[in-house]
Amino acid sequence: MPPSQISDLEYQRLEAAIAKLTVVVNKFQSSMNASVDSMMVAATKLRQHLLITSFSPPYHPQSLRR
Repeated sequence: MPPSQISDLEYQRLEAAIAKLTVVVNKFQSSMNASVDSMMVAATKLRQHLLITSFSPPYHPQSLRR
């Protein structure tokens, strides 16, 4: 259907649907960003923990070689 044949009501419904979809996508994106942030924090903590434990005497890398 050419754009000139879309009624005002149909156009308004399309605009409303697009607005709702935009809100959903933005919420999803925010959620993903928060998840990535928390994973980065966890990865940094794990890395720090591994660096600390790998150089403390009981876990020294050379003691793991057999």
